[in-house]
Amino acid sequence: MNTKMILSAVLLSSVAMMAHAGEGKKHRHNPDLNGDGVVTTAEMLEQRQTKFAKMDLNGDGYVTQAETAELKAKMDAKREKMRSEKAKAHFAKADTNGDGMISVEEFASQSEARIKKMDADDNGEISREEMRAAMHGMRKG
Repeated sequence: MNTKMILSAVLLSSVAMMAHAGEGKKHRHNPDLNGDGVVTTAEMLEQRQTKFAKMDLNGDGYVTQAETAELKAKMDAKREKMRSEKAKAHFAKADTNGDGMISVEEFASQSEARIKKMDADDNGEISREEMRAAMHGMRKG
């Protein structure tokens, strides 16, 4: 019986993390609910109960495979919407004359702007350090 309870808790934790995975870095949940720098057992339990309640879509006290599938579908749809909006914004930025097409000149202009931004010492070359810094900056957002 204890093994089933432990496995259930692990499964629920995993599913809960999946449910919140698409929320992005800005919205990571901090289990230190009162902000005192210490995470208590009570805070962890409250966090788990809150996550469970969000996953229990019909409020019956159980999380079913159908509910987890629905949560995943919602996350996937939200993620796809964000990707689509981001792609549209990138396209609009590159399409400087607004004609709905990106010319070779517009494309080159975007590339030149990116290179110039990466070239921190403005010497016309991208060093490994500048490349690493640029990649690190892209990961940060």
